Amino acid sequence: MLNLITNQQMRQADTYTCQHLNIESVELMEQAAKAFVELFIKYSLSDKEISIVAGKGNNGGDGLAIARLLHEKG
Repeated sequence: MLNLITNQQMRQADTYTCQHLNIESVELMEQAAKAFVELFIKYSLSDKEISIVAGKGNNGGDGLAIARLLHEKG
């Protein structure tokens, strides 16, 4: 897998964004999950069951938020 940025760079970007938008990290995560789900549904070609896999690092919460939002949308 090709890393576009390092974990440290992602943490710095998250911190910068939260400070400049004056939001908590959990709200940033929720906004990112909502954006992903919107595009996923728009471009999804199937109504089959899907799985959400979150790898190591700080993306576990993102994966759970995405799974929750997709579940809510049926």
